[in-house]
Formats: sequence, structure tokens, C-alpha cells
Amino acid sequence: MPPQTFRARAAAAHLAAPLLCLAVWWRVPSFFFRDDDFNWLTLPQLPLPEALFSPFAQGTVRVISERLYFLTLASWFGFNAWPFRLVTLLVWFLVLALMQWIGAHLTGSRAAGLLAALLWSIALPLALPLGWASAFNQVLIAFVVLAAFAARLQGWRAAEAALYLAGFGVLEIIVMYPALVLLHSWTDTSARSRGREALWMWIPAGLFTALHLFVIPKTESPIYQRIVDGRLPGTLWQYLLWTIGPSQMEVRNPERILQGLAVTWTIAAALALFAILRLTQRDRRPLLFCGWFLLWIAPVLPLPNHISDYYVTLPGIGLAWLAGWALVSAWSANRIARVVAVALAASYAAGSLVEIDAVTKWASNLTAQNRVLFRALETTAAAYPGRSVLLTGVQSEAFLHTVAGGADRTLGMPQVWLAPDSELQRFRVTPEILRDALRQDRVRVLEINGAQARDITDAYRAGATN
Repeated sequence: MPPQTFRARAAAAHLAAPLLCLAVWWRVPSFFFRDDDFNWLTLPQLPLPEALFSPFAQGTVRVISERLYFLTLASWFGFNAWPFRLVTLLVWFLVLALMQWIGAHLTGSRAAGLLAALLWSIALPLALPLGWASAFNQVLIAFVVLAAFAARLQGWRAAEAALYLAGFGVLEIIVMYPALVLLHSWTDTSARSRGREALWMWIPAGLFTALHLFVIPKTESPIYQRIVDGRLPGTLWQYLLWTIGPSQMEVRNPERILQGLAVTWTIAAALALFAILRLTQRDRRPLLFCGWFLLWIAPVLPLPNHISDYYVTLPGIGLAWLAGWALVSAWSANRIARVVAVALAASYAAGSLVEIDAVTKWASNLTAQNRVLFRALETTAAAYPGRSVLLTGVQSEAFLHTVAGGADRTLGMPQVWLAPDSELQRFRVTPEILRDALRQDRVRVLEINGAQARDITDAYRAGATN
């Protein structure tokens, strides 16, 4: 093969997964902020030490993936969401490249590595990590872990150590990395001696775990309460279903949920059969791929009140490698195996694309409403500093994902109310408080109508105070 042709094919192989990702997730770059994003956008208003190191959210101090991420981009670009989306996608493209290289190294097949990256680039659980700034930590930890593991495979010890230690500023599950090294050294005989060189990694993992469990204050919210009980197997099974196939077809049509589950269970059975066959041939690599999933999902299994599909962003990579390897093996086996493999891959892709289309369409509509509402509040806060705001006509969902998420605090507004007849009772203002605020000119009234927002304070005051 001529060198030019080889380089062209290599470039096409490395661009395939990112291009597929862009084609499937094409709505994501236009998403606006939502929910917790608005709280994180207040970081530039805080003293730097507090912004970087004070425990927030559920008692976490993620200096790199949350603090520096929001501090830097919010300081440079203000309340514009597109830089957050751009950074997330660029990091995810690096994740796909590392997936492809590591998969090829572990399976001995470039095609398997490429297929793994292609399969995982169209997985529905990526919807939040790619489209929600607050979930960037899932993307960044995937990059850090894969980059550290790639450095290990290359024998770059200093790079691996630096990436591993940086992971403590990204996400708490980095404490599982020494266990991954141990698992890899056990499943790969050529890596056993190198596994002993990583024993030091257990020290920072142990110290960080103790610090996180016993020193950093935690939220009292039951959502993040750790509970070890009989729900663990069911939680694990739920994460497996979300990872393996289109098990969330109800996002498009509730009547199709059984179809998606049937495809998912069939894929699971096929992967299990492939793994067992390889193990009977004394090939331990399936244990590495399955163990990858179990190790990285283990820290969130004791959270039965916060089961979220974005937690499989990193764990699912292990099963994607197994699936890519299985497809290549089936293709080289016989005609029946090829037909089955192609049918399962096509079913997975078809179901995933349907799910992704439904979820991204919903998120696009929601964040478009969020943008209209937030910009209206931003304009009002600039023109009438210190005033509260009464909203009329606003969609409840947009309000909950914007103002209830902290947009009023982001803009430094005293209060944002809903009208006394609003269906969201918790955010209603009483008629008495509203009349006083209108008489004293302490509130502005905004009417939200689709993509339009207008100030109707004078007309509303005239009707409410008569």
C-alpha cells in the first residue's frame, strides 16, 4: 500500500468516531445552560480560595472539572454556553481517540478499537455529559483515566503518575485507578511486574478516600445518601441495561420500551456468550473489559436515590471494547456469526439514534426557553438593579430548569416570583406582597411568550393595584 494511501486511511479511521459523534449529537452545540450550571456560574463572584476549595454540591471539591472549568470559561465568555460545549466536545474527541488506540492495543485489532469508539459515540448516556456543563466531570475523568492507562501501556510512568494525581481534582472515582492497574496486571501476564510499580498509588487513594468520607462536610440531602442494601444488584442491572443497548426507548414512544429491552437483552446475551468462549480459551481479556465496567460503576452503586445514566460514561467504555472485539471476531468466524453480529449492531445503532433524537430535541427546546428567560432576567437586572421580578406566561419546565436552578442568584436578583395563580405553588408570590412591591416600585413584571419577552410592569401595576 502506498504511504499516502495508508496515511489517508489512518486519518479517516481516527476521524470516523468524532464525525459520527457530531452527526448524531448535532443539536448539542446550541444548548444553553440549565439547572446546576447557574450556581456554578456564580464562582467568579466569590473570593478565589473559596471558589476553588470550598465544598459545594454534595460535599465535593472538584478543582479542575468544576471550579477551574466554570471559573475560566465564565470569566472569559460570560453567560455564553457555546464555549462550554466546544471544550466538552474537544475533550470527548480525545476520549474517542484514546478509546480507539487502547482498544486496538488490548484486542490486537485496529478495527475492534475503531468499532468500540463508534459504538460508544452513539450511546444515549452521553446526552448529559455532552450537553450539560455541570456533567463535564464525567467527560474529563474519562479522558484522565484513559490517558493515564495509555501512558501505562506505553511505559510512560511519569505521565501516568501526573495524570492519576490530577484525577483527584476531577472526580472522586479516581480512587479506583490502582484497582484497575491491579486488574490489568492480573489479566495481562506481560504487565504483572509493572503492576508492583504502582503500589504507591494506593496511598493517595486511601488518603483521599478518608478525607472525602470523614473530613469534607456532606449534604444532608437523601439523594446522595450512601446505602448498602438489597437494591445494589438491581441498580447494577439498571446501569448494565443503559450501557449495553437502547433500553430507554420510552423517551420516544412508551409503547416501544419492550422492543428496546428485547434488543438490549439479546446484545447482553451475545456479549456474555462471547466473553465465556474467550475465557474457555484461557483468554483473560474479557475479565479486564467487564472488570473495567464494574470498577468504575462501583462507587455510585450505593446511591439508590440518585441513579443516573450519565454515571456510565467511563464504565461503559470497557463494554464497548468488548463489543468491538466481539464484532471483529464474529466477522472473521463464519457467515452466520457475521449476520448475527451485523443485525445486533444495526439494532443497537437504530435504537440509540431514535433515543438520542428524542432526548436532544427535548433538551434543545428546553434550553432555548431557558435562554429566552435568562436573557430577559439579565436585561432586567442590568436596567433595574436591586429589583425583584414577577414572571407571567413562563413555561413551568423552563422556570424549574432556570430560576429554580439558581439563575436569580447568578444575576444577583433579590427574588424571582411567579404570579399568585401559577401552578408551581412553591414559587408563587402572595397578592399582598405583590401589591406592596408594585406600589413601591420594587418589582418588574416580565411576560414570556415563546421566544419573546417584554416588560409589562406599568400595565400589570395598573390592573393589580386598582
